[in-house]
Amino acid sequence: MKFIVTHPFHFLSILLAGSSIPKCSRAWSSADGIPTSASRNSKRRRISSSSSHFSSPHHNTRGAATFPSAVTNDGDVSLSSKRSNRNHDSSRREVLRQSFITVTLATIGAISVPKAALADVTNKIASSTALRSLKRAQDQLPTKLLPEAQRNNFVGVKARLREAPFDEFRKNALILVRGGEDGPKASDLLLAYKELIAAVEAMDATASLGMKGRSVDSFRLGTQYEDVAKALDSFLKVGSEAASIPLQESPSMQDNLRYGSIDSKVLKSE
Repeated sequence: MKFIVTHPFHFLSILLAGSSIPKCSRAWSSADGIPTSASRNSKRRRISSSSSHFSSPHHNTRGAATFPSAVTNDGDVSLSSKRSNRNHDSSRREVLRQSFITVTLATIGAISVPKAALADVTNKIASSTALRSLKRAQDQLPTKLLPEAQRNNFVGVKARLREAPFDEFRKNALILVRGGEDGPKASDLLLAYKELIAAVEAMDATASLGMKGRSVDSFRLGTQYEDVAKALDSFLKVGSEAASIPLQESPSMQDNLRYGSIDSKVLKSE
């Protein structure tokens, strides 16, 4: 069928009717459930808007979430805070360690020096008591030890050396040695101490051999008794001289200043 357009108005109405047909078809297809490009774009905008609302409590007017940037900044701040706390803890531990070492060294230095001086004073005071004990043993040698040695009584000699005052030979002699180790008789005192202990140990060893049934010379114990008596006498002489020497004290600064050992200018400069 052909339409003849005889008037311009009719031609314009036909064009308008033709242009409205695609719009009606698109609206009809959308109404039937077929998604169009416009409906898909609107759905995407609604989904992005709803997701931005649920994903971030803080959003701008355009719907763009700003929470990830805040998380990143908070993570940087927390990481830097942890690093600073770790550095602070390590520096504090280092300071405590250095303080502990300093206090320990100072305490050791403060304790060791007075103990050494106290030991010298104690041994010097005890030297007189040790000297009296050794002299008492010297007086009892002829009455207690000599008869057993002359009879070759090995058991008797062994027993006498373990009775007072002979059982403290080593202890009392060592006190005298320590009390005079800083004096002029230190070397002589140490030599006499070694000779005395060697003589006593030799006599005790001979008594042990005789108790085991070994063959021992009949004059051996008598000779060893003489060695013990001589060694004890020599030690007592050196020990008496060492004990009579007073304890040497280091002069103070005022004493050195009084006797001219330190210049007064040096003291004033300090």
